[in-house]
Amino acid sequence: MAYELQYDLGLLGPLYVQPAHRRKGLAKCCMAALIRKIMLEGRPVYVWVYTANQPSLKLHKDFGFDIVGQSDTYTNVQYFPVGN
Repeated sequence: MAYELQYDLGLLGPLYVQPAHRRKGLAKCCMAALIRKIMLEGRPVYVWVYTANQPSLKLHKDFGFDIVGQSDTYTNVQYFPVGN
């Protein structure tokens, strides 16, 4: 129904939810599990999102990610836990 990959060094990979299962919180569930795992490993959590993919950027911003870099093609967003 949904999956998200993780690359080395805390980089989140593609996040995909099948169309029939969208808007059910599955993306947030996948993200929360990987963020927790990466943070427990002591690594920074970040992802490159296609700049044109506004739904993905909104999801990451709503989840607490901040933009740390941007080009015409990609936007780099990083998760900063509360208190850091």
